[in-house]
Amino acid sequence: MQRVIPLNSRILLCLLITTFVLQNAQAQDQSEPPPSAVEEVTFSVEQIREDFLVMRGAILEAHPGLYRFTDRRSVHAFFDATWASLDRPMTEFDLFRTLSPINGVIKCGHTKMLLSRETTNRSIQEDQFLPLQCSIIGNRLFIRENLSLRDDLVEGSEILTINGESSRSVIDRLRPSLWADGDIDLARNQKLADDFLLWYAWLIGTPDQYDLVLSQPDGAEQQVELEALTLTMMREQHARRSDDTEEPADPPGQFELLEQQNAAVLTINSLFNPHYERAGMNFENFLSESFETIEREGVEQLIIDVRGNGGGNDVNGRLLVSHLFSQPIPFYRSIAPVTRIFSYTKYTPVEDPAEIDEIFERFTLTEQGGYEWKTNEKLAAMVPASLVFEGRVIVLIDEGSFSGAAEIASLLRHHKRAEFVGRETGGTYVGNNSGPGLDIHLPNSGIRFHMPFYRYEMAVDPGEHPTRGILPDHEITPTMDDLISDRDMAMEYAIELLRNR
Repeated sequence: MQRVIPLNSRILLCLLITTFVLQNAQAQDQSEPPPSAVEEVTFSVEQIREDFLVMRGAILEAHPGLYRFTDRRSVHAFFDATWASLDRPMTEFDLFRTLSPINGVIKCGHTKMLLSRETTNRSIQEDQFLPLQCSIIGNRLFIRENLSLRDDLVEGSEILTINGESSRSVIDRLRPSLWADGDIDLARNQKLADDFLLWYAWLIGTPDQYDLVLSQPDGAEQQVELEALTLTMMREQHARRSDDTEEPADPPGQFELLEQQNAAVLTINSLFNPHYERAGMNFENFLSESFETIEREGVEQLIIDVRGNGGGNDVNGRLLVSHLFSQPIPFYRSIAPVTRIFSYTKYTPVEDPAEIDEIFERFTLTEQGGYEWKTNEKLAAMVPASLVFEGRVIVLIDEGSFSGAAEIASLLRHHKRAEFVGRETGGTYVGNNSGPGLDIHLPNSGIRFHMPFYRYEMAVDPGEHPTRGILPDHEITPTMDDLISDRDMAMEYAIELLRNR
């Protein structure tokens, strides 16, 4: 079973839409970045400080995990330093570069800073970018697909420098502002690599030309000058070089028998119900039918693939786990906000404040000063499903296994119910901050700040690495050759484990 999304699909996803949810970067050095192609408005010191106060106030009042992965002193030191830096008029891009490091300070994968919708759309339509799709392996930057006008670039070449700056330095500047849970740098690297051309433009600038020093796969050094291109022009270059037709997207859930190993592969690409509805599927029915087949065929070993699964409806994670345990087990230890009042509703798209009140009214104040859910079946012990698989389980994970997918892996790890193959998950072992959330639109610049309201604590022991994801028992790191050829080394390794049981 080929799990990896075909390379061309990834490129088109990136170029057709993808990274409109863009992102931000660590405060840059003091040199002036090249200007963006879109027309910029300059905001006064009073305006940018007002925007900062709205952002900081909303975070301090309602963020459920503000001090979860970063201590209080460091968080407030960031706020103080940022306030002090707001001493001159700024454009939206200037302010974005200044505020966006909050992503790396809070270390919450569900909390993100975004450019205003208008600026994002204009930039995607009009700006010119570095015409390469990139990958990052071990903090090294590689060409994954050439989208430039030149035909002499070798895919798989390492990018050593960009406009005189080492790629490692560029990565180190940008990565701290990428949103990800805890200290999971693999997840930050993935986000940076997937949208590198946009991150570079929005956080460093949009020069007309990119001077690169490359190390080709054979070790030869190459110096090239690349003309910046619009996304439309890059799509044209992709189409010119691509001789295959685009394959339809994989369904959100797949099941396959591996008869020679008396095993099966259950692939869960998403836990989000609308993804299943659009594919004409129902998640609960899909699981029931899969485990009925497992029972009927006498399957003894099961591979569960949650790589690239960004989560979805949390009840679906419980449904999957219920097919793997014969006794009731707790899933969440707690789910709670840090407030029952949100004072920043006017900065959100919500027209009826009652919609926000509903988020908090289900909680009551405890004697300890916290909040607890009045009645919530999610906090009850998970009841086993009617069909429970008690055989060997191997779970494939990677930095894209986030939110609900990481919760599944967390429970299976805690109860020693599975072996793990692949790479560290993008969600932490101890839980996440998620549930209902809102975009807060800063009043002058229009910069958007998305924030969740619930803190989820998994019913697991914190372990030795509470700021990290679920670590694999068998770590498989792909090479650039693997990525370019779409070779699925983790799946191959898992199937070999089945043979050598």
